[in-house]
Amino acid sequence: MTTVRRILKPSVLRNHKQLRELDLTQSGIFLSPLDADLGTTFMDKLEESRLAPDMKERISSRCMDFLKELVKQYQLRLPASMEILSKLELFCLKSVMSTINRPGVKDLPADLFSCPIGTLETQWRNVATANFSDDQDIDKFWLEVEAFKDVGGHKCFQELAQGAIRLLVLPVSNAHVERAFSLVSLLKDDTRNCMGLPLLSSIMEVRTGLVRNGFTSATFKPPKQLLERFDSTIY
Repeated sequence: MTTVRRILKPSVLRNHKQLRELDLTQSGIFLSPLDADLGTTFMDKLEESRLAPDMKERISSRCMDFLKELVKQYQLRLPASMEILSKLELFCLKSVMSTINRPGVKDLPADLFSCPIGTLETQWRNVATANFSDDQDIDKFWLEVEAFKDVGGHKCFQELAQGAIRLLVLPVSNAHVERAFSLVSLLKDDTRNCMGLPLLSSIMEVRTGLVRNGFTSATFKPPKQLLERFDSTIY
């Protein structure tokens, strides 16, 4: 949204929901290169240069055209389910564990939960009073909530946590899906075309997991428990 507001007229775009319906082929919605925010560093360098005025104008116009194309690509990659994805903020740790101005159960995307509304409401109320740490990543938090058991051994937040996890794993843009397909094409080439789905999924999970946690195949050190599982029983 920051990039979009740099080149669009303020009256055209008031919130992020309007971006999907915006007709970016209309030249009248854009600011002129002189009024657009092309960046302070760029403008300073342009002013310091000894280029002719018409050349400076051409450079500014080309930068403006680049930003226009960038905004168009943003629009193409926005998912149709923006309304559902906007609910992500409801499941952040501050919202979940807060007792003040907390979202109600009716604000949650009910389609993601496989339980009656009464069950969901009970779990949503009780999770705020449970002794969960709010100083951790959101994915680790909901995995901890999903695994939590009461004194009777019952997973009392299972339905709520599973719904939150379903939302968290949704691709937030087409770029995520494109990267997944690129990884599939890289792994399953002509010489490995017979690779089954379970093996392919496992390799993709390992690769993406290493990247997500800041490791490479050279820097990752497998724990002792993992190495002990590599014996004759795996063959």
